[in-house]
Amino acid sequence: LMVPYIYESSIVENGKLIIENLPFSNGDKIDIILLKHSKSENYSLRGTDFELINPTEPVADDDWQFN
Repeated sequence: LMVPYIYESSIVENGKLIIENLPFSNGDKIDIILLKHSKSENYSLRGTDFELINPTEPVADDDWQFN
């Protein structure tokens, strides 16, 4: 079973990427997938707390709240 670990980072000088405090031991073999953030991506809820109330229940049109 492969468990993904998601980190957000930036490329530093000379194209280097530094990720510290990884949950692996020396010598562990790992797979690395890099995805560039799109400028159109919006993570406005990242890092916020939220609660799903009845997440599997259908939602009626009148239940949607628009700002």
